[in-house]
Amino acid sequence: MTRIQRLAVLTVALALVGAACGDDADGSDQTSATVETATSAPAAATTVVPATVAPTTVAPTTTPAAEAIVIGEPDVEGVVDVAIDGEQLDPLFDAFQGGADPFYQLHTQQDDIFVGVELYTVFGDAWTGELGTFPTDCTTHGICVYLDPDGTGPMAVGGPGTGMITISQLEGDTIVTIDDLTVETADGQVYTLNGLTLTG
Repeated sequence: MTRIQRLAVLTVALALVGAACGDDADGSDQTSATVETATSAPAAATTVVPATVAPTTVAPTTTPAAEAIVIGEPDVEGVVDVAIDGEQLDPLFDAFQGGADPFYQLHTQQDDIFVGVELYTVFGDAWTGELGTFPTDCTTHGICVYLDPDGTGPMAVGGPGTGMITISQLEGDTIVTIDDLTVETADGQVYTLNGLTLTG
């Protein structure tokens, strides 16, 4: 082999060795690194536990019950207003009396108040048993309403009073509403009563 041939073979051999080393360094290492990166386990996920807040307890609001009967102070004219919650009254006396002078009678049965309604169907030509709103006039309508603010106490019974009454039901239980009433007692004291519904 000539000197030029040996030099050419050596050059080719060195070129092959350099190429082989370059592939090992770049190709296999990168492939290995890529495989390791791809097959390495993922980082553990962080679990966030939400903070718990104790429930807020709100105390229920209670409204004090209104008094069943409130007798006010005399106003500048000396008139006393009486407020009555019909739903808090004791059971009422409720009856119909027939005969020559038939009438409905509805009144309280407790010691601390007396309200009485008498509805005459023959006496007083202007009312003969109809439902509706009418004057509380014993003479013309036969509708008489009485009030004793302290029941069986020292105050005198007042009536019959003047005002308006609504008769809602007569068959079965009697239901009436004293829309407004002014009553004067024997001693001259004047009382007013408004918006009281009585259910027999």
